[in-house]
Amino acid sequence: MTTMMNARREAQQAQFDWGCNRDGWEFEIHNETSVDLVPLYFGSSNLDRVDSPIKAGDIGYAKGIKSPLPPFLFDGPADADLAFRYESTSARIFIQGSADGTITRQTAQDNDQRMSVQFPHAPGDRRQIVVFRWPDLWGPNYNGWEFELTNTTGHDLIYVPDITTNVASCPARIASGATGFLKGKRRTNGGPANCNFAYRHPDHAFDSGGIAIAATSDASRARITGNASGTTDIVYTADTAANVVQRVTYMQR
Repeated sequence: MTTMMNARREAQQAQFDWGCNRDGWEFEIHNETSVDLVPLYFGSSNLDRVDSPIKAGDIGYAKGIKSPLPPFLFDGPADADLAFRYESTSARIFIQGSADGTITRQTAQDNDQRMSVQFPHAPGDRRQIVVFRWPDLWGPNYNGWEFELTNTTGHDLIYVPDITTNVASCPARIASGATGFLKGKRRTNGGPANCNFAYRHPDHAFDSGGIAIAATSDASRARITGNASGTTDIVYTADTAANVVQRVTYMQR
């Protein structure tokens, strides 16, 4: 007995229509920072062209490439990895599409939190909007607290190294009537590390003034505490802004 097997191809499930993104993701990039931005490229970028630089306050454009998969598997854009930087600060987005139209989005920014990126939802067949901003949460303190130290006493002040935490650089001595600048260290996960230091009379160890500063990780609150002894007094702002140079004045009691 001879049997015949009838084979038939199942109808292919209709894929999502990617519109203008079919041959590569299209991006409209809003530079809402006050600096010019230049692109960063990675092995996974999959970008055909990117405007560079995008001037402060301007809008630029980028175009990705088509997915290398056979069209019957996925007839749409390749995953794209788009990043821009200013000096050592950068922010980055990633986008991936699936045959059913599902989109995965990711954003990343440096721990110093100087630049941020927003990548809002948009339909898969439309140009994708990317917005870079410069919230500058920490100002000059992004890589360590900055202090301006003014000595109004009638004597020099010397640095006390044995009660110091997270100080990167400072003057060993501040002359009477002079101003010195102290720089703290950067916190591992971004922003300034908690910092404390002290200066004292050159001849009297207990005639001194010490400062400690700490802040929340989102820079919404920063607080300075001080401790003075002997004939030395210190003036500072206890509840201070996290994005300004911190000013401390050493005075004679």
